Amino acid sequence: MHTTSNILDQTIRQNAEWDELRTVVLGISTDRGAVPKLADAYDPTTRRTIMQDRFPSDDALDQSLDSFRAVLEKEGVQVLRPKNVHGVDQIFARDVGFVIDDLLVASSMIKDRKREWEGVAPLLGNLKILQPPAEVRVEGGDVLVLPHALIVGYSDEQEMQQFKTARTNRAALDWLRQQFPNRKVVGCQLIKSDDEVEQNVLHLDCGFMPLGLGHCLLYEEGFKDARELQELRDELGEVGYLILDREEMIELRSNLFSIRPDTVVSDLRFELVNKWLRSEGYRVHELDLSPVGALGGLFRCTTLPLYRKNGSNG
Repeated sequence: MHTTSNILDQTIRQNAEWDELRTVVLGISTDRGAVPKLADAYDPTTRRTIMQDRFPSDDALDQSLDSFRAVLEKEGVQVLRPKNVHGVDQIFARDVGFVIDDLLVASSMIKDRKREWEGVAPLLGNLKILQPPAEVRVEGGDVLVLPHALIVGYSDEQEMQQFKTARTNRAALDWLRQQFPNRKVVGCQLIKSDDEVEQNVLHLDCGFMPLGLGHCLLYEEGFKDARELQELRDELGEVGYLILDREEMIELRSNLFSIRPDTVVSDLRFELVNKWLRSEGYRVHELDLSPVGALGGLFRCTTLPLYRKNGSNG
């Protein structure tokens, strides 16, 4: 049984994706309802899983998420779990909201996912929540936080109308610039498809991941505009790259999670990625999150960091 706790009167902060993690919301797989019909799938990975008749059981999902929780708690992280909402898939806590500096932004999610907020809201007490205006669409998987910048995956308006997998619009870029004027906002338009996993990067963290020792994982073919990809490279500066191919993107090999600058969590199936990480100085916790991966997300997708320590905030 998953328990919830309240973070009322506690500080929230996130200055960078890799700062030392202290408090996080980890998704749950409780009471999700029946296996969705093919017509109800809103991403191509889940669609493919349904078509192949390998939709994961609640027990398999629970076991994977509990192993992730055990690692986080062993590393001294306070792990909060959403309040159960009957019949709602609450595995991917990342997309419900995201923290930048000392503000929590509530995502403006697609209609199919709006009720996921009901499970996270009770954990937030009287925290001030930043609500995007109606014209802004944004989900947490598309927003990656660097010390002086926000890297944001987005889609143009035509794609927003055409694809359910288009979750963050161009208006979100300008709105984030207004809300966080001290951070540069770098927009990266992503490839999208509702049906073909090979032609879809669901969120930015499915094709890009910056790491704390000066490295990143990158799927270059997921970016529609070569100029935006170059702007991203310019913003990152001198970093070490692990370039992913299409199959590695489909397997979500970029969707790691940083506990601190030198410590990450990765899937035990990603042997080459994990070997490279260790060769570059990272401690790597290896877990089997393949049941979760069958639904289109992995480690970063299942987590909503609320407090990360950095050098200035203790």
